[in-house]
Amino acid sequence: MTRTERGALGALTGLSLGDALGMPTQSMSPAAIHETYGRVDTLRDAIADQPIAPGMPAGSVTDDTEQALIMAGLIIEGKGHIDPKEFAKRLLAWEDDMKSRGSLDLLGPSTKLALEQVRRGADIMTTGRTGTTNGAAMRVAPVGIANRPQDTRRLANRIYESCQVTHDTVAGFQSAALVATTVSLGLEGMTVRQALHESLRLVSAMETPGAWTPKASVPARARQSIRLSEEFSDEDDFEHHLIEDCGTSVEAKRSPFLTFVCIAVFVALTVVVSAAGHAFILTVQKWATWIFGALTLLVAIYLATTVDWSSFIGNAPGSASAFLIGVGTIAAGTGIGWVNSGADMARYQKTSVKSGPLILTAAAGAGIPLVVVIGLGSVLTAGNSTIASAADPVAAVRSALPAWVSIPYLIAAFAGLLMSNNLSVYSAGLTTITLGIRIPRVYAVVVDVVVTTCGALYFTLGSDGFYGPFVTFISLLAVPLSTWAGIFLSDMIFRKRYDSDGLLNLQADSPYWYWHGVNLPAIISWLVGMVVGFLFVTAQVSKNEVWFSGPLAGSFLGRNGLAWLVSLLLGGILYAILHLLSKDSTAVGGSGND
Repeated sequence: MTRTERGALGALTGLSLGDALGMPTQSMSPAAIHETYGRVDTLRDAIADQPIAPGMPAGSVTDDTEQALIMAGLIIEGKGHIDPKEFAKRLLAWEDDMKSRGSLDLLGPSTKLALEQVRRGADIMTTGRTGTTNGAAMRVAPVGIANRPQDTRRLANRIYESCQVTHDTVAGFQSAALVATTVSLGLEGMTVRQALHESLRLVSAMETPGAWTPKASVPARARQSIRLSEEFSDEDDFEHHLIEDCGTSVEAKRSPFLTFVCIAVFVALTVVVSAAGHAFILTVQKWATWIFGALTLLVAIYLATTVDWSSFIGNAPGSASAFLIGVGTIAAGTGIGWVNSGADMARYQKTSVKSGPLILTAAAGAGIPLVVVIGLGSVLTAGNSTIASAADPVAAVRSALPAWVSIPYLIAAFAGLLMSNNLSVYSAGLTTITLGIRIPRVYAVVVDVVVTTCGALYFTLGSDGFYGPFVTFISLLAVPLSTWAGIFLSDMIFRKRYDSDGLLNLQADSPYWYWHGVNLPAIISWLVGMVVGFLFVTAQVSKNEVWFSGPLAGSFLGRNGLAWLVSLLLGGILYAILHLLSKDSTAVGGSGND
């Protein structure tokens, strides 16, 4: 066996062993890995609830090794070339084989998305233009084995052939090029450190193909990692700083600064519109409704004319449990989340407006776009299942639609959030007044902005995914709001009207002063309803991270996300009982029928 043959065998062996070594820890945090396995320095069985490879036996390889072997076969058949069409065909056949064996989650996000587009008949010259993860780098070793580093143009062309179907981006190419070039240099006899430094020099000088993405340079991030390895002699210190400073995401690069800038722009626009005053907000809301409503219709028309309706309608229905959870999540994130915004709606109307038309227009104004947007999301997800599990749903939507459609869609989504947010910020002063806190509105706005910014930073930068923390947040928020709604509805049943002057009177002579300004029956009902509701809640931000789980979370109501319904009914019924048991009806219901 020649030195080159021994090197090639060593590269492929190292790939498969490294793949098998990391298989049990995929998508797990360092803390979870340490708690579950301790230090992983030998082949281990994957635990039963491993996020990607549950229960896989020690020594099993993943799609990284499987795809590398597919690529090696194509290189041999193509005498050095990789036919992108044939590669796509082989990947689809491999995926079908894996599904038939019960393995559904082994593909990386970029490869999975690209193959779904190929199945729908998309041009394979375009399917890889959103692939920014490291899948191309994980399978590219055979390209480095088959090509010498002296002919960098040929090497770059072969690397691009390996990336094009699934990772046709600058980041996808650069990450694959670094691995392939390092392997090729290693076969020439260089040490690991020499090959790494020379690979960085060669890749940086290559003409970089692929779609541009607003991400940090992969070679720059690699240089940072190498510098860290030289600064720390202790292996544990190096691992810690590598994770903290460079990250271990499947993204070939990340842009936290750009994310922060976008959040800052959103918050700044919210404050500017809110500070401009009532008349300006009304004008902005009017024109925003027309403009961004039109953009939403544009997306709807595109989907209606391009979606595979037979496949969409023919999809197997979800379970009853999934349906209930979906209804609960939508209710928590929309109607329940807005339930305490009645004052916002009313304050922008003329005093002569009757309650019936006000309720109908508010319901229609909020409900129609809600149904349209949720419907669009359903159609998008039916055509591209990766959206439902994407860590970054904005990027997933962008990649699932052509640019001329995705840009209006995301602008409309951004504007819709901005319009609702500026109303809430403008009303921050009103909220503090209802709490009995008299402070200038500017201070209330500052608090609102700080909370909004911190929340956005956590969802986008602090968490490993979007959906888990977001659904947990709205599920937790739904419990106290639902209880409040039940009490409010119960209170309305016992009244014919409210004393408008009394509602604004915060002194002891107000008909709504109750006991030292506190409606004890309402507070008791709210606390009881909220505590009981949380007994049915599981606050789980990811598969491996559970903040807490109530003792009744495993019940039918808990499993199906109906804690909000428990809270609403319990709060309303308990308040009604306290009202009926009260000897003095004014203790609960104010002054008589007011």
